[in-house]
Amino acid sequence: MSDIASLWNELEELLATIAPTVLPTLNPPATDCDLDLLESKTGLILPQDFRQSLKIHNGQSDPSRLELLTEHGILLSCEEIAEAWRMLCEILDEVNQTADGSNWWNKSYLPIADHEGDYLCIDLAPARYGSIHLHVHDSTIERDITAWLSNARDVFRDRRFGDSQGFIDFWSFDTTT
Repeated sequence: MSDIASLWNELEELLATIAPTVLPTLNPPATDCDLDLLESKTGLILPQDFRQSLKIHNGQSDPSRLELLTEHGILLSCEEIAEAWRMLCEILDEVNQTADGSNWWNKSYLPIADHEGDYLCIDLAPARYGSIHLHVHDSTIERDITAWLSNARDVFRDRRFGDSQGFIDFWSFDTTT
């Protein structure tokens, strides 16, 4: 079993026990066609570990946006990734035409989770291929998808989250207790 499949298995077992309301929000697997279409729409080649992850769960479906798997937002499906990437690239093109040309968005970023317009992204530029970045005013998280998914599993395993009125609350967790 691959590292990604093992991580998802562990995470699903933890969710079933600790955060059972999150588990049903995980989508069924993406198809090869979904993945190929995503690459075609963006012109970006997905890292194999991310392809594996999407072939296990193609994002999340949670209209309430309260049953988060990660503090970085709702996991996006292939279709949502392509749409978010297109939108952000269009905004970048508009900003570059009207402003000083500073790039607040990088077209090599592929958004994988959305938190109210802040995006967790995989950087697919050759020099940084596979690293994870948080697109919030140029903040950065330097990880790859395996390390990021491991961290998500560890948050649940170590119970580093709260329950706020019936939904997962990552922000109220107190690390001193």
